[in-house]
Amino acid sequence: MTDEELQALVDKAVAEAIAPLQARLSETLAGARKSQGEADRAIVDGGIADAARKSGMFRPGAEDLVVEKAKAAGWTNAGGGLLRQLDDDGEIIGRDIGEWIQDNRGDLAALLLPGVIDPTDRAAFRKNLKAIADGTRQVGPLRRTA
Repeated sequence: MTDEELQALVDKAVAEAIAPLQARLSETLAGARKSQGEADRAIVDGGIADAARKSGMFRPGAEDLVVEKAKAAGWTNAGGGLLRQLDDDGEIIGRDIGEWIQDNRGDLAALLLPGVIDPTDRAAFRKNLKAIADGTRQVGPLRRTA
């Protein structure tokens, strides 16, 4: 038997021995990627829905639609459970989800509670002062700045 024939037999034996291990490794990695994707979705969906609820601006059941719109706008898990918005180049946009919700009130108008007035809209506040006083209109929460 030549060296080449012996090497071919060794290579074949090694390939046959590691094939099942490589298959198991591939399955394990695929499962891990799937689990990580599900965890990322849970972090993103939960964080956005929580911010929508905390804002007090949305009608009941609108959280899922807010989540959908926010994810379409680039909100993702940037690692370590941090919810961040990415631009088209994959760069992090420096704001939190609460700020995004406030900044996109117009785009989310169909999801807002009826009668909630933007706290930064002074004209609407003055115009609706009586309705605010008698409870038929509400003023949304102020966005905190650092």
